[in-house]
Amino acid sequence: MREKKNDDDYVVQIEINSKLCKFEVDNGAHLSLMNKQTYEKIWPKKEPIWLRKRIKLYGYGKKPLQVIGATNVLVRHRQIEKLLPIVVTNETHGPNLLGRNWFAKLGITMTGIHKVSGEENNGNNILTKFPSLTLKTLEGHKGTSIHIELKDNAHPKFFKARRIPYGLQEAAMDALKSMVQQKMLTPVNQSDWAIPVLFVRKPNGKIRVVGDYKSTVNPEIRESEYPLPTIEEALATLNGGEFFSQVDLRDAYKQLCFDEETSKILTISTPGGLFNVNRLLDGIAAAPRIFQKFMATILSGIPGIQIYLDNVKIQG
Repeated sequence: MREKKNDDDYVVQIEINSKLCKFEVDNGAHLSLMNKQTYEKIWPKKEPIWLRKRIKLYGYGKKPLQVIGATNVLVRHRQIEKLLPIVVTNETHGPNLLGRNWFAKLGITMTGIHKVSGEENNGNNILTKFPSLTLKTLEGHKGTSIHIELKDNAHPKFFKARRIPYGLQEAAMDALKSMVQQKMLTPVNQSDWAIPVLFVRKPNGKIRVVGDYKSTVNPEIRESEYPLPTIEEALATLNGGEFFSQVDLRDAYKQLCFDEETSKILTISTPGGLFNVNRLLDGIAAAPRIFQKFMATILSGIPGIQIYLDNVKIQG
């Protein structure tokens, strides 16, 4: 439990119609209020345009408050600017109150009992702390490389490249070039293994490179015994939560890098040549369990989360 240290724990500085004002954050007030002194500062000569609504307010001990009216004001807090409603009272000495109706609009929360948090809701502080999050390149995990074990009687399979439909040829070559630039693929002159690929156009227009591992490498892979969570396990982990969120990872599998031996085994055959596969791709039979184990390891010990492949559900 966090105790109040001083009155500043409640107070935030906010611009109202371009004039800086102090507001006391009150999660017990469902409306935001302005006292008469601040009202005269904001509108020294001309009255604002009042909203046509009758408002009755009560203070502590159910004492009625004298209301002058309600109006909309331009509010600026940190990098957030909103047109929000406020009630003007005839009180001269009471504080301006920032009520719950402004909390979500301004990205304000109250932690513990008394502490006000006014973090910007655009995540700039996180991006400053972790600049790699904004990189357009696929950096990949820096830890131990992934190794896929083959069965004892496995033997190499080599297939020629499949023809690309004429309408996809240019886009397919561009996709391969991009994957090489991102170090997902490495061009090679020869290989014992070669898996044919398909080039599929996604709804967003981009090309997805799909290896035909089902008829080539997958039957030769030693199956992982790492379990995937069941629905019952997921529900048990999230049971008792009041608030829920989730993180859906982008290009999740492609963050994991193979060791050199595995990269050679997964070599793809294309009209543009042979390419060793350096990253975990869809279609590899072992991929889901490999990624599940990886995520469970790095997030081990964090309460209130449920991991299923590239999706992390969070409860609190």
